[in-house]
Amino acid sequence: MRQEDEAYGLAVEALQVGKQYGSEKIVDRVRDLLSRMATTCGDAKRLDRMLIDLYD
Repeated sequence: MRQEDEAYGLAVEALQVGKQYGSEKIVDRVRDLLSRMATTCGDAKRLDRMLIDLYD
């Protein structure tokens, strides 16, 4: 597994925790990570969709 894939997997988990606890700080950190990384892997698309769904 590439490090980038692992980072996205951990970010997905972090976003789930942030959502569970209503932590805007965690959500902001995940959003910042996503903005700085390439978005070509499946977890990146999943993470992007999860962020969008938080505000729909």
